[in-house]
Amino acid sequence: MHRFISWLSVAKSKFYTWIQRYGKVNEHNAPIPRDFWLEDWERQEIIKFYYDHPLEGYRRLTFMMLDQNIVAVSPSSTYRVLKKEGLLKKWNSKKSLKGTGFVQPLKPHEHWHVDVSYINLVRHFLLPVQLPGRLQQVHRTLGDPGADDRGGRGNYPAAGQREIPGSQAQDHLRGNG
Repeated sequence: MHRFISWLSVAKSKFYTWIQRYGKVNEHNAPIPRDFWLEDWERQEIIKFYYDHPLEGYRRLTFMMLDQNIVAVSPSSTYRVLKKEGLLKKWNSKKSLKGTGFVQPLKPHEHWHVDVSYINLVRHFLLPVQLPGRLQQVHRTLGDPGADDRGGRGNYPAAGQREIPGSQAQDHLRGNG
């Protein structure tokens, strides 16, 4: 065998690679057509059937073609053929505005944006609200968390309402506290 390989003037590894590949299909540089690939006549039949039944979805079309012995393909193949031809109806035909930026309002009060944040001070919530041109603070007191909807005291009937003197709350709001 050594003499034969030297007579061919190839390396041993190349010769044994050829032996391993003997009888196999060459698959280099381009896809080789497969038995399960759709043929052109099948694609044309799918498109023609779609034009005959334009209101049906691609899955229903697939099974209708199968029942009528037109073409035996999978729903995904039907989808790919119809999509490539641009025949599928998009459920969301509105063009996306993503990435186009924010369109600035042209006149006052055309677009409002409100950011809300709050500071919790023992059942008192300070809500700074940004209005056009000025900052207002709204001081809101929430009811007792133990109270039920009927005005009772819930599970704690002996619990009383906790009072915070108004002067301390006002001083705190003014920043004098």
